[in-house]
Amino acid sequence: MKISVVIPTLGKRELLERCLEGIEANSFPPHEIFIVGLTGEMRKQIRPALLNKTHFINLRTRGASQARNLGIKKASGEIIAFLDDDCFPDQDWLSQIAYLFEKTPLTSLCGQVLSSTGIDPPSKKIGQPPLAVWLGKEGKIFQGLNNPWLIGGTGNLAVTRELFPKVGYFDENLGPGTLFKSSEDADFIYRILKSGIPVLYSPAVKVRHWGWRSEKENLRLRLDYGIGMGAMLLKHASKGDKFARELLRLKIIEHLKQCKDGLSLNYPELLKEGFPYCCGIVTGLLLASIYNLKQ
Repeated sequence: MKISVVIPTLGKRELLERCLEGIEANSFPPHEIFIVGLTGEMRKQIRPALLNKTHFINLRTRGASQARNLGIKKASGEIIAFLDDDCFPDQDWLSQIAYLFEKTPLTSLCGQVLSSTGIDPPSKKIGQPPLAVWLGKEGKIFQGLNNPWLIGGTGNLAVTRELFPKVGYFDENLGPGTLFKSSEDADFIYRILKSGIPVLYSPAVKVRHWGWRSEKENLRLRLDYGIGMGAMLLKHASKGDKFARELLRLKIIEHLKQCKDGLSLNYPELLKEGFPYCCGIVTGLLLASIYNLKQ
């Protein structure tokens, strides 16, 4: 089984180096690696063992969805595995992916994303714990419409090549580097489920997400997550998707409650969680309405 690894990057050299070290340490070698985005002079940083397998695609514009889609179209493996450049895979990451796809007829797989805060940081900068983590300890097959933010994301996602003609590629209007900031992975997983295709979550497929952002950067990231969430859910709700409409309502209630509890209980951490999300969701709804996001 051939596995192609696709990694979008904004040029964070130290983080990408650590990510590639993790891939090199895997007992199951990748068929090929595509590093797509603001690659600059990163070829000089590639370790000899991976050099012949690693392909760079430089983009003049930022866009994680565009980067992943280019990687998908260039890749030749039967399985496409996605990593973010600030994630570090466990040594059996690829072998577990291969095992699960060989063992099951499933076409999509999300794995566990753990926080690496305090564990051998790749630079002198030790930031806040990362926001994008999935800690579920039990494997589960998700079928039908579900909350995609509870399932996984592109920090640790693998799919078969045959999936894309059925559900399409990543929405290039969503995600980092776009007006709508995020939720391209939630949208992709949601479209898989809407197509009647199950998604497996397996905690055996592990990566570690570096906590490199400051507290201020994490507040901005929550705002960006809210913007993408509002835009993505309105995109589906505007097509008559009642589940997306209800999920949007529940997300607004969830984050408003965090704001209320943060104020009434004098618990600033709850307020820091809820307020940026609320502002982001409203902003995402307004922007999606103005720009008619319908892809």
